[in-house]
Amino acid sequence: MAFRISILPLGEIERDILDTIKRGIEEIYGFPSRIEEEFPFPHFSYNPSRKQYLSRLILESMPQPRKGELIIGIIDADLYAPGLNFVFGEASPSSGKAVIGLRRLREEFYGRPKNRELFRERALKEAIHEIGHLIGLRHCDNPKCVMFFSNTLKDTDLKNKKPCKKCRGE
Repeated sequence: MAFRISILPLGEIERDILDTIKRGIEEIYGFPSRIEEEFPFPHFSYNPSRKQYLSRLILESMPQPRKGELIIGIIDADLYAPGLNFVFGEASPSSGKAVIGLRRLREEFYGRPKNRELFRERALKEAIHEIGHLIGLRHCDNPKCVMFFSNTLKDTDLKNKKPCKKCRGE
């Protein structure tokens, strides 16, 4: 089934990151995609004791997708899910919505020099991964597959930006 993908900036997001994700979705999945108007930053999802944002609350606050549409939220924040120290993103296939957090994808987060190209690549991989979940793909045991679970940033860096042949059903 073909979907339309809406890319929803949650607060202010750099245009080149949104454009990179849009082009990547169209290239990798072949789905038409569109960058939506900026949606209000979900300050209510902040947990001060963790200094992080709860991804589930963000997903719940995002608009409902229209028929044939999937929505991926992009937020410049550090996300977490219950039971985990952090997440790069989370998908809710039943709702047709996913979100990725950009904060931990930046080299500067770890006290290293800024690397714009690496940051763009990581953002694209995480977006492609979460959209994969929205279209029914599960985590893959191939560390080179974009659907491999990233427990660390090194896992993300080692992955390709596309699903492997097994995940593509080839």
